[in-house]
Amino acid sequence: PIPLSAQTLQQGQVQYTIYCRPCHGIHAEGNGTLTTAFPKAPTLHSGKVREWSDGRIYHVITMGQNAMPAYRYQVAPDSRWIVIADSHRR
Repeated sequence: PIPLSAQTLQQGQVQYTIYCRPCHGIHAEGNGTLTTAFPKAPTLHSGKVREWSDGRIYHVITMGQNAMPAYRYQVAPDSRWIVIADSHRR
């Protein structure tokens, strides 16, 4: 629902780097730097995750899932959509 532009995708990349990359890694392969201290995050390239709707991913970012904490207070609603768009490019 957010119009994508070079600027919004850059914002998504910044948000991904701050909040997602520590667990999911640079290329969303589940090999982030925190994986030694926590359960391994799933790759965002798996068939399972690829089949999820953007709305489901938005919900997971908002509410958390399994070992992933909720980011509803850290990542603004519009930024969640931008992070989702950026993650599709990884």
